[in-house]
Amino acid sequence: KYVSIDLETTSVNPMLAEIVGISVSYNKNSGFYIPILYPEKKKNNFGGNDLEVALSIMKEFFEDKEIKKVGQNIKYDLQILNNNGFGKIYPIDDTMLMSYTLSAGLHNHNLDFLSEKYFNYNKVSYKEIVGTGKKEVKFSEVDIDKASFYACEDADITLRLFNHLNKMLADQPKLLNLLKDIEYPMLNSLIRVERNGAKIDAKMLSEYSDVLSIKIEELSKTAYEVAGEEFNMDSPKQLVEILYNKLDLPVLKKTPKGQPSTNEDTLQRLAEEFELPKTIIEYRGLAKLKSTYTDSLIKIQHPITNRIHTSYQQAVTSTGRLSSTEPNLQNIPIKTPEGRKIREAFIAEKGNVLISADYSQIELRIMAHLSGDKNLTHAFKNNIDVHSATASEIFNVPLENVTPDHRRSAKAINFGLIYGMSAFGLTRQLGIPRNEAQAYLDTYFERYTGVKDYMD
Repeated sequence: KYVSIDLETTSVNPMLAEIVGISVSYNKNSGFYIPILYPEKKKNNFGGNDLEVALSIMKEFFEDKEIKKVGQNIKYDLQILNNNGFGKIYPIDDTMLMSYTLSAGLHNHNLDFLSEKYFNYNKVSYKEIVGTGKKEVKFSEVDIDKASFYACEDADITLRLFNHLNKMLADQPKLLNLLKDIEYPMLNSLIRVERNGAKIDAKMLSEYSDVLSIKIEELSKTAYEVAGEEFNMDSPKQLVEILYNKLDLPVLKKTPKGQPSTNEDTLQRLAEEFELPKTIIEYRGLAKLKSTYTDSLIKIQHPITNRIHTSYQQAVTSTGRLSSTEPNLQNIPIKTPEGRKIREAFIAEKGNVLISADYSQIELRIMAHLSGDKNLTHAFKNNIDVHSATASEIFNVPLENVTPDHRRSAKAINFGLIYGMSAFGLTRQLGIPRNEAQAYLDTYFERYTGVKDYMD
């Protein structure tokens, strides 16, 4: 009824990975390994199996609707099987998503961690098998006995984990419904989204990378002029020497080792009064854009699809949100003109459009609902822009006279307060005196007494 399956592959990227071997388990404490991508002659004269033959024999198992296929992060395995001619494989269960549904707050849901948590068993790690650094080898080069044990152990632990978590979920029908009605259908949707990928304008990115190089060079020259000498702007040690020893800037924060800090937060504060920290921040911002986006996005385009294929992680955030890795497409910059330029490089196929959709003030709507505050509720019920409404209350101006600056300040207050921001935090965010920030907060709670009562 239940068979766990685990693929050993050449890459963590499912769009590039080849199958090295396949392991399965259907009885506790046992498993089987089917080696595929192995050199014909090894020390033990062991060769691999032909992939097409192996998959054709397993076809009946993959397509049997009576046998449940169980995996740990099975989305990855399903994608690789898709690459090898298999369409939708079901029914499926995923031990990673089962664990996540039961305990979203766990810091980890990988097999090594879950094996230790639920069975107090330390399984062989991948690094123990392939080695690290200069001694690291491909999985296909690992001695077949070691490779077999590792692969079979993974399949066995996955099956045992499935049986254990299945019993836990049976006692929590609401969570079981969440898993079956949301997480598993989402898994299949994400496979499609990941395989489709995102189209980029590589030519535009390449040209913009050249533009950024020129700007970075200009900022470097400016910094050298202010400092009175050339130095490595990427070296914290040299920055300490220039900023604190040569220019004698105030030390606002120290590292755990007692050195003056050169982190982003410290430089931001220094940049309010001094030119060099401001230049360094601009330099860092552009250098990061260049290395993280304009250069790397072109490099990770898939050689055949010419698209970017991110991986959407279902079992990472404690809130239930997806996260995106390799690359993180949820973090493409938007606040600066340079960042927005990078967003422009993401384009739609001819005849299609890209659509951006967002909840409208979802957190503030929840606050209005929970607190029952009359002013907040009135704004939403009458479809009034809630930040403008707050600005009108705090700055004591009619709604039609609210300026963009008023609204920006009100937005910082609205969102800041529901997460417990103090007058000090608002001072930093809006760049205003502490007493002015405190006055804004006092006025807010005078106008929104329901929110204050709820917060208290």
